Amino acid sequence: MVEVIGPILDVIKYFGHNASKYLKYQKKFTEYVDDFNQAQADLRAKEADFQQQLENEHHFGKMQKQEVKRWFEKVEKKLGQALHVKDKISKGKYSFHSCLRQLVDEATQAMKEVHAEGNFSGAWLLMILLP
Repeated sequence: MVEVIGPILDVIKYFGHNASKYLKYQKKFTEYVDDFNQAQADLRAKEADFQQQLENEHHFGKMQKQEVKRWFEKVEKKLGQALHVKDKISKGKYSFHSCLRQLVDEATQAMKEVHAEGNFSGAWLLMILLP
């Protein structure tokens, strides 16, 4: 009887250890995805706030500076890339989860960087003289 129980316990330990490792990875990956989703939401919110302010000020003859225009272009590019990453997350396209985690992390960091670039010092609108 003892000869049978020993190998069974070894199998249980083996699968238990691997299952524990997998669950820890899944928890960490979920945290990466949550951070990714938050960075995406923050960037969209900041873009929307700037767009609204721009529309409000446009009525008073003000236009955005070129640096702001470039920032909007970067935002659109990063949000487009985020959609690509989100698609890969939902489809689970990467067989190596560490590759997908790295892709999610890189996209998150890129969106956070663009978000930080949106802190324009001084006036970010120019007054346009109307004839």
